[in-house]
Amino acid sequence: MKKIFLPGIILILISAIWFFLIRQDLPQPILYRRTWTDHAIAFSSGKEDFSTILQEMIDKGESDLQIEVNGYKLSLSEVGNAISYAFQNNSDYYLKNSANYWEYNIHENSGGSRKVKIRIYYQETRKERNYVKKKAEKIAWNIIEPDMTDLERIRTVYEWVIRNVTYDQFYARHGGYHALKGKAVCQGYALLLYRMLEGLGFKNIIVSGGNHVWNMVELDGNWYHLDATYDDLQEGIIMKKHHLNYANFLKSDSDMKKREHKWNQSTYPRAPGSFGVAE
Repeated sequence: MKKIFLPGIILILISAIWFFLIRQDLPQPILYRRTWTDHAIAFSSGKEDFSTILQEMIDKGESDLQIEVNGYKLSLSEVGNAISYAFQNNSDYYLKNSANYWEYNIHENSGGSRKVKIRIYYQETRKERNYVKKKAEKIAWNIIEPDMTDLERIRTVYEWVIRNVTYDQFYARHGGYHALKGKAVCQGYALLLYRMLEGLGFKNIIVSGGNHVWNMVELDGNWYHLDATYDDLQEGIIMKKHHLNYANFLKSDSDMKKREHKWNQSTYPRAPGSFGVAE
C-alpha cells in the first residue's frame, strides 16, 4: 500500500510547495525578481513628483532607490523613461557615463499605492567615485605651476593622463578609478581627465559615440575636442612605453570626423575650429 501511494503523496507535496511560492509573488507585477536592499527611500504624490524625486536621487548617485507613488498608477514604461530622462539631465558627466545599466520593478500595495524599486549598476562604487574626485583634483593642482596659462594647464593634465594610464587590451577596466590605478579603456581615460579638468575649474564634458569615449573642454569661450586615448601611442607587448601625440588635442568637429570619430552632434556643443598647438 505504501508503495502505491508514496509517489502520489510526493507529487501533492511538491504541488503545494510550488503553489505557496507562486502565491507570494502574485500581488506584484515583477519585471525582475530579486532581493532588494533599500538604501534610498522616498514618497511621491504623482507622476511629476516621482520624476522630480527620482532626478534628485540619481543626481546624488544613489544605486538602490525605493519610491512609493500615491494617487497615480505608474507603469513600467513610465519608470524606464523617467530613469533615462534623469540621466540625460544629470549635469555630472562622470556619473552619467559611469552607469552601466539599471533594473526596476513595481510592487502594488493593498492600499492602492505603488512601490517602485530601482537598482542602478555603476562602473564603480560610491566610495571609489568619491576617491577619484578628490584624488584627481589633488593630482591636477600638484602638477601645474601657478603662472601657467589655461592652455598650459589643460595640456599638463592631458599629458599626465596619457603618461600614467595604460590601455586595457582585455577591455575589463572601464572606470575612472581603474584609470587612476593605471589601466583602463577609453572610458576610464575620459572619466579621469574629466575629473582633473573639473578640479582645475574647467568646464568640460564627456562625448560618446561609435563605441568610443572622449572629452570636450571649453577654453577662452570656445569648445574643443580632447581624446587622450587616441593620443596615447603605446608600444611593446605590455604597453608600458608612451609616446604623446597631439593629433586629437583641442580639435574641431571637422578634424575629429576626419579621424573617424562619430557622435550625435546635436547633443553636444559645437567645436567650429581647432586650437593651433605646436608639439
